Amino acid sequence: MKVQAALCLRDGAPLEIRDVELAPPGPGEVLVRWGASGICASDKFVVTHAGWPKPYIPGHEGAGIVEVLGDGVDTLAAGDHVVSDLLGACGHCRQCRTGRPRLCEPQRRRAVPDIDSRFSLDGTRVGRFGHHEIATFVEACVVPEASLTKIPDNVPFEAACLLGCCALSGAAAVLTRAKVAPGSRVAVFGCGGLGLAGINAAQLCGARQIIAIDVVPRKLDWAREFGATDTIDASQGDPVEAVSAATGGAMADFAFDFSGSAVAMNQTVGVVRNGGMVVLEGAGPPGTQLVVDQAELIDNEKVITGAHAGGGIPALDIPLLIDRFRAGTFKLDALVSHRLSLEEVNDGFDLMTRGEARRSVIVFATLQFGSVIVFEA
Repeated sequence: MKVQAALCLRDGAPLEIRDVELAPPGPGEVLVRWGASGICASDKFVVTHAGWPKPYIPGHEGAGIVEVLGDGVDTLAAGDHVVSDLLGACGHCRQCRTGRPRLCEPQRRRAVPDIDSRFSLDGTRVGRFGHHEIATFVEACVVPEASLTKIPDNVPFEAACLLGCCALSGAAAVLTRAKVAPGSRVAVFGCGGLGLAGINAAQLCGARQIIAIDVVPRKLDWAREFGATDTIDASQGDPVEAVSAATGGAMADFAFDFSGSAVAMNQTVGVVRNGGMVVLEGAGPPGTQLVVDQAELIDNEKVITGAHAGGGIPALDIPLLIDRFRAGTFKLDALVSHRLSLEEVNDGFDLMTRGEARRSVIVFATLQFGSVIVFEA
């Protein structure tokens, strides 16, 4: 069958819309027709810098409907609504068994090019998102069963798709990785989609003070909407001094960096109290350095940790966040600032670059009009 996709054909060039062939799912795989896909900074980074074998289809935040099952699939059925999981997990390795599916060992060993992709163009294999078994800048995709989480049918795709990365990663860093306690003071660097989800999650945790830090005034306004009690424009002075002033010298109990900025990463250590925790979630360019005086770790007992895709457990965190969304306390739909067609995907990158989008989402018309998948013999 043919499906429309946004292809990366050259590093740094705009994505091109092409019709590609999609083969049926194999054992343990599922064909999903996407209803919506988020546009993430990771997508823009890889099409600009990654140097992955071309052609490939970016995108990793998807929500849609299961339409075709491969042999052996037993946790999903045709018609189920699902959210993608960028990383996937085997469920059996030592990391998965100890509650760290984001560090799944078999997934870490997967290599580029994507030899399991079911996409092709004029007889040439088309890869998915690097070594990940997912692509969402396309009308439909074959995905491993383990890379999908079932969701209720009444959650809009354009909101649900953000649980594939943005909303889940930002919230899980706070809820699952850091386990922010009620009454805590929290500092958040970077108030794009990830940071806004993290701020909202800190509010859900009962944080007494949530300090949002960014260099873009518009993003600080967004942070207030998502629950920040204080905002700091880091372009106007030292945020470490500003956090000290905002907390009366108490400093933050937890600090999160969602920006990927080397400057911000190093400042997170300075804004937490002795014994506090720093969580680094935003990824900077390869080689980005964190420079820390050993006294901060030894004498001051500060804890510094990372959170790969939030460090969460999708099977647990996604249902929790959906419950909070349906209760009106997790602002999943408010993260969506722009709704675009697949043909406008490059406009989504431009909006991101200009700092104008909380999150842009591609809405697929094919699913909205109930198209049917048919494979030719």
